[in-house]
Amino acid sequence: MFDYTIFWPEIILCLAAMLVLLAGVFPFRKGSGGEKFLGPALEPWFLTVVLSLFAVAPSLGLFMQNKPGEGMTFGGNFVVDEFAIIFKLIAILSVAVVALMSVEFLKKWRRIDQAEFYSLLLFSGLAMALVASSADLIMIYLSIEFLSLTGYVMAGYLKNSARSVEASVKYFLYGAVSAAVMLYGMSLLYGMTGATSLGEISRAMTSLPDVPETKLLLYVSFVFILVGLGFKIAIVPFHQWSPDVYEGAPMPVTAFLSVGPKAAGFAALVRLLVTAFPVEQLNWVPVIAVLAAVTMTFANVVAITQRNVKRMLAYSSIAHAGYVLVGLAAYPDSQDYSINGIALYLLVYLFMNLGAFAVATAFYNNRGSELIEDYSGLSRSNPRLAMLMAVFMLSLTGLPPTAGFVGKFYLFLAAVQAHLIWLAVFMLVNTAISLYYYFNIVRYMYLYDEKTPAPTPEPGYLQYALAVTLIFTLFIGVYPQWVINLTDATRLLWGGG
Repeated sequence: MFDYTIFWPEIILCLAAMLVLLAGVFPFRKGSGGEKFLGPALEPWFLTVVLSLFAVAPSLGLFMQNKPGEGMTFGGNFVVDEFAIIFKLIAILSVAVVALMSVEFLKKWRRIDQAEFYSLLLFSGLAMALVASSADLIMIYLSIEFLSLTGYVMAGYLKNSARSVEASVKYFLYGAVSAAVMLYGMSLLYGMTGATSLGEISRAMTSLPDVPETKLLLYVSFVFILVGLGFKIAIVPFHQWSPDVYEGAPMPVTAFLSVGPKAAGFAALVRLLVTAFPVEQLNWVPVIAVLAAVTMTFANVVAITQRNVKRMLAYSSIAHAGYVLVGLAAYPDSQDYSINGIALYLLVYLFMNLGAFAVATAFYNNRGSELIEDYSGLSRSNPRLAMLMAVFMLSLTGLPPTAGFVGKFYLFLAAVQAHLIWLAVFMLVNTAISLYYYFNIVRYMYLYDEKTPAPTPEPGYLQYALAVTLIFTLFIGVYPQWVINLTDATRLLWGGG
């Protein structure tokens, strides 16, 4: 009998997105900025936060009830295992936090069609949840394209801003090409195995003839699929779009793109490689290990020269993608720290990176600047905001006692357990490099005087996003065991052994 209960998170997100749209179509009153709402308790941002958090309960319920072999439907093409549920939680939390970050920002730009923005945000969360559970090539492609389409629109949401429109066009063009390449790779894989289900592909590979032509086609399909997913997670050399799109997109959208779609891309990449490409048939470990080293090194070095805080955080996001790849490269020989280390790192990255963007959003809302040097003297004009940014920079660097240290330490253990000592050394060296540009902004805040006196930034509703991200960033760093226990269940994927 068909079990609808495993779809509750997706059903809630879909209904929430449609309800938020209706809140903008049938207004009962007008807000002070011209916004149209149903009522004080039914403003689009409020509905988005509350209804998205409603999806947390069924997700945790599925997590507690899930057993190996259960939580599958459509012939195993839609899988609800512990790994998928963790990424659904990341999707839901990122939507809720970014919604809180967007309230004052949209008012600053006097956008009266806020309902569409929050609806797109919820649809993006729905797409991410679908990607996390996809165990079929067709469903992976459709879910990722669904996520990409909402991202293109959100990046160009500020139609009167040339930068925002340019970001949307660049995102679309790069995304279209990478999606075509990925789809061609998937078609080659289907042609060789006669299946689209990841589990069936894995079984079919064992019977493929062991000849050079087959191996060549297998590697070509793997590379093409990696190009498409590499674009989504912004790893070198598929990162070119990221700094320009991050700089041009609205600040809350940039924050979301740096966390949500990236996590979804990793969910798809991990499930596909672990489930459909057995290392015995295709040794993809060296490729992923080299990409991890190149990505983290290139991004950290280039980030040093950035003067715009959004571009700096864009290269930071690329570098963190390299760190996550370390866990994937360690998978075959590190069952204890690899897959669950990836889930743990992306979960803590959600809080510390959105926290940094929340501070940047609060600063921009008040002073209209994205330049790092304009943060000069912030410790005196707003010591609380400066302290928050310093904590998030400390966590992004990976230093204790923050959540970033816990996540990076887990990936470091994965590399050591897999005997990838050289990759562990790369992580340590790159952590030292990143310390320079992360603390460059701290240097400006605490060691320089303000260029021109400016009013103290007031975060408004943004203070709730700042509070949530700060609490989890510090709490996970001080008491990491609960989140380790939560992500430890993702050690084994369905169909991946």
